[in-house]
Amino acid sequence: MVSEGLCQVLWVFYLAVISKNTFYFIYFAIALNILTCTGCYWVPESPRYLYGINDLEKCKKVLTYIAKMNRVQDYKEPEFQVDFEITTELHFEADRGTRSSG
Repeated sequence: MVSEGLCQVLWVFYLAVISKNTFYFIYFAIALNILTCTGCYWVPESPRYLYGINDLEKCKKVLTYIAKMNRVQDYKEPEFQVDFEITTELHFEADRGTRSSG
């Protein structure tokens, strides 16, 4: 909502004060969108997302990068404790298989 309001204010200011020709404004908006899309290439993924999809190596790299950008002096690389309950899933699959066949 805020960005829409700011966009409207910018349109009104441009058309009232700068120029009645909208082509230059549209070219500026297109260039800004291209710049934003290109800039998104260098934005790192969220560490929470990477942890959620179990990509722990990339998660460590992103956290290290963020700490470096924030100028953290005594940064210690995180150690993840990942505990999968594979045995529970296997027991559930086995129980379901015996129930459906019996």
